[in-house]
Amino acid sequence: YQRVVAMASVDPSARAIDLPALAAAVRAFRSYTYGACESTPVIGHPHITYGAAARLLAEQSDGALCAVGFLGMEHFSGGAGTTFAGVFRNGEYLCKAAIHAEPQFADAYYALADVIKPSGPLPVTTRLFDGREFSRVGLYKEAILINPTSAIAYNNLGVNLHGEGSTIRIGDRLYTATDLYLEAIHYEPTYALAYNNLAHAIGRDDVVLRDGRRFDATGLLLEAIRADPTYATTYDSLGTRVRDGSVTLPDGSVMTGRQLLVRALELNPKSFPTHINLADSLGLAELITVRHERLNRHELYARAARLPGYEDISWQLLVSRIYTADHARRRGTSRRALLSRARTKYGCEDNDPSGS
Repeated sequence: YQRVVAMASVDPSARAIDLPALAAAVRAFRSYTYGACESTPVIGHPHITYGAAARLLAEQSDGALCAVGFLGMEHFSGGAGTTFAGVFRNGEYLCKAAIHAEPQFADAYYALADVIKPSGPLPVTTRLFDGREFSRVGLYKEAILINPTSAIAYNNLGVNLHGEGSTIRIGDRLYTATDLYLEAIHYEPTYALAYNNLAHAIGRDDVVLRDGRRFDATGLLLEAIRADPTYATTYDSLGTRVRDGSVTLPDGSVMTGRQLLVRALELNPKSFPTHINLADSLGLAELITVRHERLNRHELYARAARLPGYEDISWQLLVSRIYTADHARRRGTSRRALLSRARTKYGCEDNDPSGS
């Protein structure tokens, strides 16, 4: 990664910026970072941020370089979009603009598929500037047809395969979700997310990777940690699988299931599933230390309910998980009174004004 980014370095006395080198830096930085990072200065160009570099490529170049710029703008805005040429453009528009600038840019197809996530049960389709219409699955397939080594496209298609049946045809071959994850790992052997997804896909079975190694689900999760020791989701998955047991990590340390869940929450404090999984592992009177805080299961449930994006289920969560039916009966407390108590103690807003 550093070698690719260093390509953007130029002689400070030079008047012109090497746009191809700048595009290589933007593309590498987009591939190795997550979320908004547009304010980071480009190596070799201390006065240019990655966000500004992406905008410069979109404005000052055409073809493949322009496409990298548009896709960089989408990525560095966190998918929310940004103002371009005086007009606000959302993430979907920026991905389509990248495809329009370079129709054979595989990254833009799977980025567009990620942007148009469905908000309901119906499949989502989108129309490109040239009139072609694609579903999310179709965009992932197109990315793979253009670039058969695209690990991200294989992985993301595997995640979405359940909406299209048990298999999917790409070219002259049928793939299951497991096949797609295996392809992703083959082309990117340190792809932690693909190992994690493959572990969920195989359940209790074993799987043989393309390099001949055999793993069960626990072994795949350990490989994910070996590939990326900072990826929180893997610790959550492994902690849920280990439960009351323990496992030896690639660095030689031994951790229990609960310790793995704590590690996951420390790495990603905004993870809703990890809050729930850790709370479920505690007894009613037990406390757990997370980032120097002593928390009980009620407080973990309440924090999960307050996370952005989960407000719509906060009351169901607080009532059904914090105060169990047996606990409520012992106290002789009504459901409405429990709601009032939860609001007072945990500060959640009432999203059901009817009280039903």
